[in-house]
Amino acid sequence: MLLEVEDLAGGYGAARVLHGVTLAAARGAVTALLGANGAGKTTLMRTLAGLLPAAGGAIRFAGAEVTALPAAARVERGIALVPEGRLVFPALSVAENLRLGAIAPRARAGWRTRADEMYALFPRLRERARQPAGALSGGEQQMLAIARGLMSRPDLVLLDEPTLGLAPAMVRVVFDTIERMRALGLAVLLAEQDVRRALQAADAAYVIEHGRVIAAGRGADLAADARVRRAYFGVD
Repeated sequence: MLLEVEDLAGGYGAARVLHGVTLAAARGAVTALLGANGAGKTTLMRTLAGLLPAAGGAIRFAGAEVTALPAAARVERGIALVPEGRLVFPALSVAENLRLGAIAPRARAGWRTRADEMYALFPRLRERARQPAGALSGGEQQMLAIARGLMSRPDLVLLDEPTLGLAPAMVRVVFDTIERMRALGLAVLLAEQDVRRALQAADAAYVIEHGRVIAAGRGADLAADARVRRAYFGVD
């Protein structure tokens, strides 16, 4: 396993959100993190990325303890967060956003070649390379957010609600991109409210509720689990 999380606790100051989360993510696999709004998915993603401190437990990445490392050091190790809401730099151009994605020392060499790879992955970004990111549609901004994350040469990509608010055609683009990441050997941890699509894409999945993992297994097995079907599909 590339990422191993053991008994992780955390939240926002005194407000505890995560209560002993344990999970793992493998190279070349998609691991889905499922749960309703407020379940703790975004808090977990931010804690794994180093944007929030852990209040207990351990995070191991590539066999090394990273629980106390700052966010920049985790990016340098190979962890990239594509945040909920995209959070591109709206006043900067598409090209400038991509350049900033390669600001970590591990990513500086060959960044131009990687930018060309991102334009090949998302041709629409090439067409809009000189436009400010704030002028892009929501789907285009999501493309840019994913491309910016990939510019850092990650081994693990944390995708937090990447299809939120997107049109169906753009949702397909996002999931096609996730499949390409898996084919490239990346580990993908996907927090997603579209449970059906997430389970179809996932090699493994965890269901989180009130900051705790309540179910885990292969994506196909959880799709057939009666609790998951009742909670998320409305069927028995």
